[in-house]
Amino acid sequence: PTAKLFKTAAAAIGYPGLRPHDARHLCAVNLARAGVPLVDIGRWLGHSPQSVTVTLRYARHCPEDAAQRARVLLEGRLAAGT
Repeated sequence: PTAKLFKTAAAAIGYPGLRPHDARHLCAVNLARAGVPLVDIGRWLGHSPQSVTVTLRYARHCPEDAAQRARVLLEGRLAAGT
């Protein structure tokens, strides 16, 4: 029943060939593009923490300014004393 429901929903939005795996991959790509850390994406997807290589495929989707964002966050935490 779940597979049929997914197929019906995919067709209704104009993507009749969409598979659950495609939706999962798109979710991970969008998380990476939003700057979510790869370790958190891996957790979200249920990847083993001991094997980050599976999650690393999404690294190319991380924003180019990810390091700058991280620095700003860190500086903010340090300034707040937390």
